[in-house]
Amino acid sequence: MLVRSVSFGLTAETPATSGAGVVLAQPGPPTVEGGALVHVVHGSSRVPAVDIEVERAEVLRGVFLTLIYAPAQGGVTVPLLGPRLVFPDDIDDVGADLVGSFRCEIVLAPRVGAFYLHAAYRQYVSNVVRLMAPPGAR
Repeated sequence: MLVRSVSFGLTAETPATSGAGVVLAQPGPPTVEGGALVHVVHGSSRVPAVDIEVERAEVLRGVFLTLIYAPAQGGVTVPLLGPRLVFPDDIDDVGADLVGSFRCEIVLAPRVGAFYLHAAYRQYVSNVVRLMAPPGAR
């Protein structure tokens, strides 16, 4: 799994968060680029501002993605951001909470079978979304 790009901010596809935690939206079908599958995933991380210990960027820097290939039950975990920068204005103030909304492109080699993706932020674990190859992909 390669997180090819990450951008921040609310979009129409951003999942709503009503309390502390992290949530992912079910992505649509992937595009095929150079034999690889590109899945666009939208998500949000939300935490009470009083829980942030160092800086606002923690709201996004602390998000990790875990991908599991169903047929083999093999998994890999990567940080959402990797070496990417986050600025204070990439985080929104919502009442007494801080919210980081993101859109990322995940690149996968085409395989038969499903991949399952979830995110973790501190003690919070998101819902699980299913990433499927389009029909005919190998």
